[in-house]
Amino acid sequence: MMSSDFFFRHKIPVAVLGATGCIGQQFVQRLSQHPWFEIVALCASEQSCGQLYGSKWTMPTSLPESLANLTIQACRPPLEAKLIFSALSQSVAAPIEALFAEEEQIVLTVHESANGQEPVVGEINPEFLSTFTHKILFAPRPLSVGLSLILKPLSDQFGLESVQVALNLSEESSEQQDQPEIAAGTLLFKLKKAAGFEEIIEAWRTFKGEPQRLRLPSAPFHPLYYFEQLNAHFQSDLSDADKDMAIYLEYLQDEEDNKKITFFFSLLQRGLVGNTLLNAELLVSLGKIYW
Repeated sequence: MMSSDFFFRHKIPVAVLGATGCIGQQFVQRLSQHPWFEIVALCASEQSCGQLYGSKWTMPTSLPESLANLTIQACRPPLEAKLIFSALSQSVAAPIEALFAEEEQIVLTVHESANGQEPVVGEINPEFLSTFTHKILFAPRPLSVGLSLILKPLSDQFGLESVQVALNLSEESSEQQDQPEIAAGTLLFKLKKAAGFEEIIEAWRTFKGEPQRLRLPSAPFHPLYYFEQLNAHFQSDLSDADKDMAIYLEYLQDEEDNKKITFFFSLLQRGLVGNTLLNAELLVSLGKIYW
């Protein structure tokens, strides 16, 4: 096992498929500053091939010159990378990802498995990766990542009898995007073992998973934060990696025989891009990636 302090003489070469899209650029942004991984190939559709990656960059943050000057390649082997991050659209992803898997390259895709492979959430079921023998690691649904993290400490300490979820989706997010970037809503839950507010809040505050124990680069110091009241500006400003990888809980209250909590987290970062990076880091820490 290793932590983020582990010294890499040479970083692990990685590639991003679908690098010009919204999710692909999120991967590039986070990987550009990653202490373990180094982008050696950026791939996109045939229409973008041969162009400089910087000409396709639309993120508000600046792009390192070394990446801006990379020439966009086609999404096909061979690529000089040990690890492939795939942000390809679902309509074209499966056959392209399979080509890289056939070349014995590990692919971490943002799409769900079509054959029932267990999705991995770093803090919930990292032990699955110790027996991982496939070449494609699929993503869980972004919403399920956050909800499972909220419920995991409660299930472990008190047991869960029932859970209900209600989502708050703004008109703006639902009209402009297939999937909003932020998950916000309420959880109504009933515990098997009676517990007071302070016990429940303490379970959330003290919860740490394998990524925290290993101090993985993409792991938030605390996965869960509880507040009596979240500042509205704070909710709209997930501006740093640790902050946008955390889940925020607000105003625990009684509701008849149940407890009710408001939650808030980034679907794009905590639920998809960040979780995928955590899984890559776990694979490295388990010795599943050699370079």
